[in-house]
Amino acid sequence: MNIDLKDITGTFPSEPCVFAACDSKYFMDHASPFVNSASLAGKPVHIHVVNPTNDCLLEAKRLENLANTPVTFTGNVMEIPDDPDAMKCTYASLRFFVLPYLLEKIEKIMVLDIDCMVMRDFEFPDKPCGLFVRQPVTYLSDWIKEGTKIAAGIVYFDRSYIDKTKKLIEIINSLPRTWYADQVALNKLLVEHINHEDVFVFGGNFMDWNFLDGTVIWTGKGKSKTDNPRYVAMKKRMTV
Repeated sequence: MNIDLKDITGTFPSEPCVFAACDSKYFMDHASPFVNSASLAGKPVHIHVVNPTNDCLLEAKRLENLANTPVTFTGNVMEIPDDPDAMKCTYASLRFFVLPYLLEKIEKIMVLDIDCMVMRDFEFPDKPCGLFVRQPVTYLSDWIKEGTKIAAGIVYFDRSYIDKTKKLIEIINSLPRTWYADQVALNKLLVEHINHEDVFVFGGNFMDWNFLDGTVIWTGKGKSKTDNPRYVAMKKRMTV
């Protein structure tokens, strides 16, 4: 899988921002609270959409006009695999294939899931890389164990690590196209190619999926996006 710069349309960001990538369905479901929450927290936003529909493009323009901070959008057209595992892998990994192009334009970028909401302002890490390292699931397969050592719901890079983001793409492309491939790749990048002193480790006070007061980022996880009353209420509040 690769995305060529010439195939990307839209407007690139011009300053450090929060960034998410998704398909049109996830965009229509989550872009409004994602953009509005980040904007209220004072952060510029960039979203990349694969195979954007006309409705998606109209919604992007609407959100751009409503936000209090700069909001930019890019997109590309590409074939998505029919196999469910490969499809999920493609969508989960999409953000990282766009990342090097963004870091050619801006100095810093915080990569989030589109179903995240930014609950309060934050400072970008003072290190070139930021990862959410956690205790892995150890009672299932080795693949899942490695794939749960890092949560890809929040990842940070600055421009000095642009070559590391390109290496991350190489690693993803070397792996089976199945669920957790992006997180397995992040762990391999950390273990094999990153000086650990360069890494800012995000903690549970920065991102959580229990929707606690004071957390910077709330991230939707599984059925919590429809069943958790705190997440559902906040999403409704943040939707414009």
